[in-house]
Amino acid sequence: MGSMGWFMLQEAALFRNESKIKTLSDYNKEESLRRLAPLIYLVILFITGIIGNTIVLIVYPLTFPRNTHRTFIVGLAISDLLVCLVTIPFEIIEMRFQYTFYNVVACKIFRSISYWFSLVSMIILIGSSFEKYRRICKPMQRQMTVKSCRIYIVTVFVFTLLFAWPNLLQGGIRLVKLSNNITGHDCSLSDDYAKTLFPIVSEGILLLFSIVCICFLIVIYSIIGRRIFIQSRFRKQFETHSRNTNKNYDRPSSGIVTTDGIKSINTIENSEVSEGVNTIQNRSVQKLTKIVFVISVVFVLSYIPHLTISLLTAIKGKFLLPPGPVVSAALPIIARSFIINNVANPIIYGFMDSRFRKTCKFLLFKIFHCKQT
Repeated sequence: MGSMGWFMLQEAALFRNESKIKTLSDYNKEESLRRLAPLIYLVILFITGIIGNTIVLIVYPLTFPRNTHRTFIVGLAISDLLVCLVTIPFEIIEMRFQYTFYNVVACKIFRSISYWFSLVSMIILIGSSFEKYRRICKPMQRQMTVKSCRIYIVTVFVFTLLFAWPNLLQGGIRLVKLSNNITGHDCSLSDDYAKTLFPIVSEGILLLFSIVCICFLIVIYSIIGRRIFIQSRFRKQFETHSRNTNKNYDRPSSGIVTTDGIKSINTIENSEVSEGVNTIQNRSVQKLTKIVFVISVVFVLSYIPHLTISLLTAIKGKFLLPPGPVVSAALPIIARSFIINNVANPIIYGFMDSRFRKTCKFLLFKIFHCKQT
């Protein structure tokens, strides 16, 4: 082989090596494909959350009486719907442009909004749980009104906005070193704060606050559960005593009922009616409390993975684990576990609230009937 032939082979080999060099766009497409499962997961949550929370905002104001429970549910649904409309689409866009996200302002704003809505949902849930505690454990004391609930919810939206400002500082573009001397741009923790204590303190405070909220929910529902157990046991004892007492007045032996006997019977009947009304009210409050309890459990389970990963990422100052087929598919889902809390609430209402379920079926029937006609 002559020198010319050897030169041509070398040139062809060099061309093949150059053709294998990936561009930033190639890396971005590759990472997007790895994150296909999280993207599908978020799209499902997006659709489910918008439909579910919209139904809640329609059904509860139209069907349920105006009370504190309805007010808290509507406030929670508004917060959840905002997460579905704003946070989830941003997360989808951010993962689609994992290495080519250049808009610093949009990154800061949407990260702050996500942080804000998370706090809103958390504190509204705390308020709803405390209201149930007051009604069950302190029924004779002054209770929250619909007006006070509305003021509380509006205050929560305004107050928590003040705590979202750290993300305007620490959120931003993080430069990701890829092979072939290529640098990606990721919307995450800004490089300006990656090596400082600011994000660690910020995420640590959120984690501590969440732990306090979780402990509060555990304690308050332990007290509520104990109170419900005592009330149920007392009600069973009263019903047994009432049945035994009624047997003595069913058939008077002399066939004549005295004035004292009539007064006694009337007293028993009045106490039974009063107890019956109280029993219905207590059972209604207990049913609503169970719904809020399940919502609280879902909140706890969905927030712990997200907060843990956020804190560890802040401590490390970069990717928690290097990107790869398994990490890129699983870690984004775990890191966004908090979104489940914003989507699951309408599903909980559907399973646990018969009136909500029946109203939804009725509305679906009316919609289907109108389309047929």
